[in-house]
Amino acid sequence: TYYYKHLDEGREWVKVDENGEIIGPVTQVGTAAIEAGHNKTNPQYWEERTKEVDDFDTYRGDFHLSGPIPFLNKQNTFFVSGDILSTDTYLGWTEQPSAKERNANFKFVLRPAKSIKLTVGGIHSWDETTNYIHYKKYIPETVPTNYGKTYMGNFTWTHTLSPSTFYNLKGAMYWQGNEYYADTNHPEDFFSGWANGYWLPQDANGNYTGNAYYMHSDAEYELDTGYWDVSADGDSTWLSGSDYRYERRENSYINLKGDISSQITRTHQIKAGFEYKRWDIDYFYVSGPYYTIPYVEKYAHKPEEASAYIQDKMEIEDWGLAVNVGVRVDYMDTKATYFDDASNPTASDLKDAEKKLHISPRVGFAHPITDRAVLHFAYGHFYQVPDYQYLYYFENNTFVNYPYPDMAYNGIYTWVGNSNLKPEKNYTYEIGVETKLSNDISLDVTVNYRDIYDYITLQQFEATPNDYFRYVNADYANYKGLEVQLEKRFSNFFSARINWTYSRAEGNASGVTDHYDDWYSFSVYKTYPPKKTVTLDWDQAHTLNFVVVFAKPGNWSMSFNGNFGSGLPYTPLNSRGLRIDEPNSARRPYTMSVDMRAQKEFMWKGLELKLFADVNNIFNKKNVLGVWGSTGQPDVTNSWDDTADWIQRPQLIGPPRTLELGLSIGFK
Repeated sequence: TYYYKHLDEGREWVKVDENGEIIGPVTQVGTAAIEAGHNKTNPQYWEERTKEVDDFDTYRGDFHLSGPIPFLNKQNTFFVSGDILSTDTYLGWTEQPSAKERNANFKFVLRPAKSIKLTVGGIHSWDETTNYIHYKKYIPETVPTNYGKTYMGNFTWTHTLSPSTFYNLKGAMYWQGNEYYADTNHPEDFFSGWANGYWLPQDANGNYTGNAYYMHSDAEYELDTGYWDVSADGDSTWLSGSDYRYERRENSYINLKGDISSQITRTHQIKAGFEYKRWDIDYFYVSGPYYTIPYVEKYAHKPEEASAYIQDKMEIEDWGLAVNVGVRVDYMDTKATYFDDASNPTASDLKDAEKKLHISPRVGFAHPITDRAVLHFAYGHFYQVPDYQYLYYFENNTFVNYPYPDMAYNGIYTWVGNSNLKPEKNYTYEIGVETKLSNDISLDVTVNYRDIYDYITLQQFEATPNDYFRYVNADYANYKGLEVQLEKRFSNFFSARINWTYSRAEGNASGVTDHYDDWYSFSVYKTYPPKKTVTLDWDQAHTLNFVVVFAKPGNWSMSFNGNFGSGLPYTPLNSRGLRIDEPNSARRPYTMSVDMRAQKEFMWKGLELKLFADVNNIFNKKNVLGVWGSTGQPDVTNSWDDTADWIQRPQLIGPPRTLELGLSIGFK
């Protein structure tokens, strides 16, 4: 059950009388109440609707075929598989989200010699997906679609040089392309009027008519019900009800890696390896064609990554001790320039981004402390290459002063990328004990701690011609966790694994935009950000996962997969949207889901048949995925002037119980 505005033929929000006859348009602008305390549910403004949904139009299919390659030795084999998915998702009743996916892959295993194994493979995937966008509730036909394609080819060469030494050589070529736009406005519509880096609409005769503007018919300015046009009575390449964004990205890379392992003595096994990856990134995004200067991001770069490592695995039999000691070197070159003087971004000297080189030591050991218990410990440094979007953000190589940013576009709200960003650093510690409780039951208790430095964030700079924000390495976070895992290996028709984790995650900020949000809140509401570490968005104190399997192999099986998570944090707000406590100091409700698969196998006329049923969220738990800061609930606020349309967002509740039935047919 949900509320729906009374709309006339022009999609204006109207008020009706007791008989449902239109009295007139609603003219109150903003979210202020039409009648104080009544606008949320007053039937003169809203129609209460109910939809009963029992089919999400979800279909899955997959196949695989494998065996020896014809006309070759039986040791030379092939594997081919593919799968398809078509679904409207559990939010399909809103006429918005959907997903279509197609995947295919192949693999050939060739053995040209007894000591050599060559694997050659390829992957192709295609997808067409849309997500739920609440402000397009009344014009779902304008929700943009993401069209994606992926191709990858790879090989692995394994050569055994001796009983104690072998090496691997691997290579891959990868390409991914995505386009994002509304079906009502195809890509050619964006470029038919594209000139000198600006979007210019055309009339029916193909003549440029100036800049487009947005006609909005929803007097509340909450949800889109309008359209694009060039004049009150004109026309343009923008269709009625279109979207204002177009995005295209093409990412590809070539990758080469290799490793060698050798048991050089009874005690020492040496392993060494390298990896090289060269990216080719091409990105284009345009939005806001109704502006005098549309927002444009357009760039192309070819960054490089490389790494090498060496490791010694020592097994000291007299002590029952196994030790791993190694070191890794990581290299990154963003292949771009950055402005050196942050106080003058439009006239500073341009410098090539520094090449980054990091050395990471790592050590781990395992040692028996009783005949049934083993102590294990690990310490290491890890580096994470930043998302390339933060390096090249707001670049536009059609801008007349490129590679300088166009600081006039957003004024003091401008965000600028930084191609000289450093990788994020992780220092990780782990210690635990694994105990064998019986022949088929084990218990592992592990404590871990992680320091994370050089988190990426937005920092404000006072500058000419105006202040702006730039991505920098400035934030810190830490993670503490206790993990307990109990596992029973399969025996007597039964296996199980249960994992419980208690953890805490704290830091300066949860996301790259938090400091910008703090600045904005202070400038508007005079709210001060905290001067200490805060709970991070993904801090979940308790998580519990389990898998239980009952089976008679080759006959029947029943498995249960469950997960439980204590509530994620949110920030308490008052009815005006102002923070009334520390960030992330309150908790959402817990989430839980238990899924089941039941399967029966039998033979029929030489075929291997499997009938199966998948039941997701068996207990039909109403999982809350997001809440309003003023109440901690997904469908209620304490602001009397919030409308029903604004509050009730179906994507804040997870999927209900679903049943899928399937049949598998196999042959040999």
